[in-house]
Amino acid sequence: IIYNLSMNAVKYTATGEIHIACHLSDEYFSVSVRDTGPGMSAETIEKLNDLEFFEFNYATKDNKKYQFGYVIIKDLLRLSNGRMTVKGMPDEGTEVNIHFPMLSGEV
Repeated sequence: IIYNLSMNAVKYTATGEIHIACHLSDEYFSVSVRDTGPGMSAETIEKLNDLEFFEFNYATKDNKKYQFGYVIIKDLLRLSNGRMTVKGMPDEGTEVNIHFPMLSGEV
């Protein structure tokens, strides 16, 4: 998941910055991937933040819709009880935060 989010940030940030950070609490392990790339439309962000939405376009030849990776990310998060929030504005970059619940008890 982190690899895919990082590669998306690299792919869409020709110039600018990419920041990857993590945070650990008693309840969650969180990772944030933020870039200063072209950002996403409000419609795309709304679909990404909708836990039930899994239909995205995929790239074919010159089609620039590469959102198929997010279907995989959302499915992996669902399987691991994780969650994702996406923030951003067109021309201002994107921030994707993923959160995984901490396991309680001994492993």
